[in-house]
Amino acid sequence: MSNDDRLMRAFEADRAPSRDPRFTLAVLERAEAERWRAARHAALLRGAGISAMAASAALGLGFWVNAAPEAGMLALLTAAGLVVVFGGARRFRGRLQRT
Repeated sequence: MSNDDRLMRAFEADRAPSRDPRFTLAVLERAEAERWRAARHAALLRGAGISAMAASAALGLGFWVNAAPEAGMLALLTAAGLVVVFGGARRFRGRLQRT
């Protein structure tokens, strides 16, 4: 049955046609899939950007450590400490939001 036939049948009826729960569920599932697809792409791009930034920083740090080993090791330890602190804070904040 075409859309025009359905429209004509709806106009001729004395009451509104009943809703089809399968159609409603299919629309909701499609909308949810679209939302998750967009979120997955955003996470992928965010991860790729962070990886590219980390790789360029590691390359620069590698050249710097080669030129000045003592300062480079201090910078490496500082960076590792910052990663641990901010990573822990992020995980803790995530746990607080879930409870």
